[in-house]
Amino acid sequence: MERHSLNLIGDVDDHMVAKTIDYFNEHDPIDGKYYVYLCTPGGEVDSGFAIYDVFQNVIAQGDIIEVICAGKCYSIGTLISSGGSTVSSLPNTQFLIHYGTEVNSTEDEKKQNDRMNKLYIDILDNKLLVNVRTLRSWMKKEKYFNPREALKAGLIDNIIGVK
Repeated sequence: MERHSLNLIGDVDDHMVAKTIDYFNEHDPIDGKYYVYLCTPGGEVDSGFAIYDVFQNVIAQGDIIEVICAGKCYSIGTLISSGGSTVSSLPNTQFLIHYGTEVNSTEDEKKQNDRMNKLYIDILDNKLLVNVRTLRSWMKKEKYFNPREALKAGLIDNIIGVK
């Protein structure tokens, strides 16, 4: 059986958004399922939300997106992963969540940053197995998770390759 995957590796940016959109336009799912491998240090917040929204659009059309996190899934990458139908982790993947910050921001940029942080919280709050107060506490500082901690928190659905 043929199996192809979308490999999102590296910084989240407009090129990764374009790659994601092109992939879903050019490939049909196999048995109704797409596979996405994700390994990212994070990157541009707007681009991460765009990829999340593309995932949600594909799922709304009745397809399944299985996200497989490998290596690192940091910052906006964690939000991207939460857009999948299911989220799996390889055994040594690390995760990071935190608030986005703008250095030397104008008042308008600070408002936009606050809006994006709220949206990030709202999306993760619908997925995670912790209350929003705990989530906000984690977001105030850089909170790292190993796969078992990510599973317990609800960031992922399973760990691949662990007996």
